[in-house]
Amino acid sequence: MSDAFKGKVVIVTGASSGVGEAAARAFARSGAKVVLAARSREKIESVAQAIGGLAVPTDVSRLEDLQALVDQAVAAHGRIDVLVNNAAANARGDLDTLDPQGIAAVIDTNLKAPLLLTRLALPHLRASRGVVVNVASIAGHVPLPHESPYCASKWGLRGFTFALRQELKAAGVAVCVVSPGPISTPFV
Repeated sequence: MSDAFKGKVVIVTGASSGVGEAAARAFARSGAKVVLAARSREKIESVAQAIGGLAVPTDVSRLEDLQALVDQAVAAHGRIDVLVNNAAANARGDLDTLDPQGIAAVIDTNLKAPLLLTRLALPHLRASRGVVVNVASIAGHVPLPHESPYCASKWGLRGFTFALRQELKAAGVAVCVVSPGPISTPFV
């Protein structure tokens, strides 16, 4: 995979730490032009500087931030080849004890944001015959008590992926999902 992504433009959300940061670094090592998105300006600017990428501070729950992310990626590099929807949120506890705003934040970050960002990037992905990678979770396969909003969002993300894959088959845009188990990151 040393040059597999040479010259490709890759957007990675949740790129300030954990899986997103590791993915951004791996894409950069493979020759990609990486656009890093996360809420933490300082963290993504540090990672972007280390890998020669473009940092775009982004709150994926805000539509205007998602549009700005796509616009800045295209303005800087002229295209989008790969979109990695990795940003995630969680609210742990019994459902009846969770704050409704926390539940909404999980759905907004884990499910709504990938749908909207993919929609915004789709014209560019169609043009490049690109790839969408949705980072779900084993929690999208196995129900976990005390994490019902997270499970619901990741099951939904898998459903979105499979439906969109069928929808875009003729367009040459690949859509895939990965479902990692627990990983030692700041998220866990």
